[in-house]
Amino acid sequence: MVRAMKRRDKLQKQLKETQEYDVKLGYIALYRVDIALEDGVKVNYEKVQTGRDGKKMQFLTKI
Repeated sequence: MVRAMKRRDKLQKQLKETQEYDVKLGYIALYRVDIALEDGVKVNYEKVQTGRDGKKMQFLTKI
């Protein structure tokens, strides 16, 4: 019984995390981020992870 409850809690946590990640990926899919190759990886990386409101959405690995 305790084992099943721990498993349920773990799965609920993973589901929540997946839903949050889906929202962040939706932003990238729907919001056309203009990137320029001459700006370099770090600049473009920041553009992709910064929302229209200026908030940073950390969902890619730090570089």
